[in-house]
This record gives sequence, C-alpha cells and structure tokens, in this order.
Amino acid sequence: MATHATPEHHARVAALTFAGVYPHYVAKVEKKGRSEAELLEVIQWLTGYTQADLDRHIAANLRSKPSLMRRLFMRMPI
Repeated sequence: MATHATPEHHARVAALTFAGVYPHYVAKVEKKGRSEAELLEVIQWLTGYTQADLDRHIAANLRSKPSLMRRLFMRMPI
C-alpha cells in the first residue's frame, strides 16, 4: 500500500477543518456498519475531548474561526 505521508500531505490535512472532515468520518463508519455514537466514543478516547468539546469544534465551523485539524490535535487534553 502506497503512503501519502509527505510534508505537503501533512500540511493539507492540518489545514482541513474538523467540521468539514467529521461528516466523512460518520459516513465511513456507517458504511462499515458502525454508529456515529461509536465514532464519537473512539474520537473521545483518542483525543481526551468531551462531547461538549467536540460539539464546540464542530460548531466553530459555522463561525468565523473554524477549528483546524492542526489546532484540534495541538490542544488535545491528553
């Protein structure tokens, strides 16, 4: 399997918004027979964010300062 782990690829991923990526995560897990609740449980386990934290990051996309993936991971509480 080819990897796309180049500095350019990392920069593109870091510039994505969490709210823009999240629906794609949901679609992928549901396609595989899993639920959005299971996805949230995994994201919370991996990042240490609470449900309220994740809701805030998703809602931030609707305001003028969207939560970029870079910021999301740099500020993880774990």
